[in-house]
Amino acid sequence: LPRVAAAALGVACLAACGAVALLGCSAPGARAEAARAEAPATVRALLESGELADITTRNLIAINGDALMAEGGHDAVLARVARALKNVSREIQDACPEEHRKLERLKVNATQRAAAFQELSRFGDARMLGVTRSVAEAFAENTAERGDANALRRRLSERLGSRLGDLQQLRREMFPDGEIDVDLVPSGSSELKQWHPELEVDFGVRRLSAPSDGGIESGARVHALALLESMQRQLGPRMPPAPARMLSFFSTDSQKQQGQASGEHSFMDCMTAALPDPTKVMKCIADNMSEVASMVMNFLKGRAGSH
Repeated sequence: LPRVAAAALGVACLAACGAVALLGCSAPGARAEAARAEAPATVRALLESGELADITTRNLIAINGDALMAEGGHDAVLARVARALKNVSREIQDACPEEHRKLERLKVNATQRAAAFQELSRFGDARMLGVTRSVAEAFAENTAERGDANALRRRLSERLGSRLGDLQQLRREMFPDGEIDVDLVPSGSSELKQWHPELEVDFGVRRLSAPSDGGIESGARVHALALLESMQRQLGPRMPPAPARMLSFFSTDSQKQQGQASGEHSFMDCMTAALPDPTKVMKCIADNMSEVASMVMNFLKGRAGSH
């Protein structure tokens, strides 16, 4: 019996030592991985990162799923998105070599990186997808029927009225400090007053549809633009504005981020340039969330007051 007890004790000791040895081997690796997650990256590294490619891929599949998944599934889409993002970086390097070198040197900490990717994740949010479809349908219907600015406001508000809860949630998440008030823009906002349907493209035949490549090239550019704009907000004047400006799909996009353009034409100009690409439309809505939410709320208040 003493021998059995001694043997059992020996086995227990060996097991404990083995566990310690395993922990000792695995702990440095875990610590190294955690250290890499916390280590500052550069703006260029984020632009070309696997993390941005993965977020962009998930968002594009959520937006244009059927068209993309028919072409080889998630891994094939991810590979194409990664190539597209690297092409964007090379395009910036060719057009703005000095600014591109600054992107290589600008450090981004873990908090800033997480904030940027959190913003980007909203492009795949089901609430944002629903709002985007409603806005595009309202534009298409209004132009098909040659409606004026008041008719467009009514159609937008009617279609978005049932999504007011989603709009309010998204706005609170995007502006958690309450820095933008949904009542800042009156229901007769100037961007709608200035819009003349006969001068715009025919939205009636431009309903939401992904480009022929499933939206990968344009989707990658929109996500790269959104990342660079997030870096502008977080890094301030250290972040060069030229890369975001060159990726903009309408002229006032990056100017608005710098506070140089008034809001009186931003939403309408953005929608004109964006349709029918759903990813671009989604960015227009995200960039003008306050205007959209305010318009819907003012319309609903006015309708309630008329009864």
